[in-house]
Amino acid sequence: MLLLESISEVWDHPNCMVVVLVFFLANLVVLGQVSVTSQEQFHRLAQGGSPNNLNYNFERAYLEAQASTNCPPDSKAFFHVHISKEGDVKRISGRLVAFSADLRSVALKWADGLLKQMHFRPLLYGTKPSSVDMALTLVCEAP
Repeated sequence: MLLLESISEVWDHPNCMVVVLVFFLANLVVLGQVSVTSQEQFHRLAQGGSPNNLNYNFERAYLEAQASTNCPPDSKAFFHVHISKEGDVKRISGRLVAFSADLRSVALKWADGLLKQMHFRPLLYGTKPSSVDMALTLVCEAP
């Protein structure tokens, strides 16, 4: 009974919620559930870590691909990308955002394969690498 009363007193303390919140946020970092912007992540792109036909546009914050049959000019797709602790793209889920003038769209399976070829330097928290989630827009640019 004495233990329950002391736990109740601790829980009612005004700083208790702050401590609980700090532990919750610390666990998110330890478990590797970190989200970053695409600009932050592309600053960590490993040398040679991107296929030649991809270019990240830092001014507009999107990834540009050369137009092709799988990537019609002016079409766009939005992706949620999960990057492992080692810097490899592991999971991708994509959604079409805009179609080309002739109503064609980005081939999502083609883009999935292309994005999985990318490699980033790991994001470090202190000395520990962390996996990363980021949102990314892919835009097909005419040559």
